[in-house]
Amino acid sequence: MDYIKRISGVRFPPTSFIDINMMPFVIGDGDSLPNEYQHYWPLIDACGIEDDERGAVGYLTITESDVSPQRSQRRPGVHTDGHGPLGGWGGGWGAGLTVGNERRQGIYLATTAPRSCRAWNIAIKEPGAMGDCCNMDLPAHAIYLDAHTLYWITDHCPHESLPLEVAMHRQFFRVVTSRVSKWYAAHSTPNRLGIQPTAHIVADNKFSSGRRA
Repeated sequence: MDYIKRISGVRFPPTSFIDINMMPFVIGDGDSLPNEYQHYWPLIDACGIEDDERGAVGYLTITESDVSPQRSQRRPGVHTDGHGPLGGWGGGWGAGLTVGNERRQGIYLATTAPRSCRAWNIAIKEPGAMGDCCNMDLPAHAIYLDAHTLYWITDHCPHESLPLEVAMHRQFFRVVTSRVSKWYAAHSTPNRLGIQPTAHIVADNKFSSGRRA
């Protein structure tokens, strides 16, 4: 079973320093995106999310920012986005599995910066708090994500945002499919069109440091 798959090469739109996190939208409905994010719809469409997810609420993240050397743009340290036991609903963040060559649910992501993220083609059944895997023994071989390339991962696939060797502008794109158990209002973005998360809304910030997942 695969826990990470390369989907295709993609072209990012010009940057405009967007910064949204886990914004709810309706999968398959471009009109559920505010106008200022419509230029990212081709990337969402490139995910090829299965028909069963259409009409469900998914969650869009776009981060466009300048990143200093030796800094990671997003959450550092090896972690899984799902932070409960494998298959458990309480900490689900998109779930994800493969049936033959077909992907079901899961997380789609891409970046413009080469070697700025790596992942392992395994599932961590019981990660630590909030998905932390920093103290776990992982295989020596990791997959370094190529720039301008769309990938699919499950929510129990360990991965990390890496420090950049040189200063650069980085664009990051992610879609989390509908099976999300909790939506953290303190560091997530409402959709101004009124699309509401179907996940349980939690007021507390999941990270005391404020670094977002």
